[in-house]
Amino acid sequence: MSPATPPMCLLCQTAQSGSDVSLFTARRAGEAGRNGNTVGTYVRADLACAVRARTEIPPWLRERDPEEVAAERTAELEQQLHGFLDAVLR
Repeated sequence: MSPATPPMCLLCQTAQSGSDVSLFTARRAGEAGRNGNTVGTYVRADLACAVRARTEIPPWLRERDPEEVAAERTAELEQQLHGFLDAVLR
């Protein structure tokens, strides 16, 4: 990662300080995994994406209903997580 660009958690899609994001890797399923193939994504080191999605509303969304925003952000987080899992299972 570039030192000039703050790292981003690709699950909750928020910029963090350098030590707050870690590369999370998993072996692929099946033959690919047995051959040592892996997939990875950058994730908050404290794994607090779900809490952050429900409680920390970005300034540009604060005029909307907080429950609606939290539901949308939670759905986006779930979609990102399923995308990672789909990559593992391919």
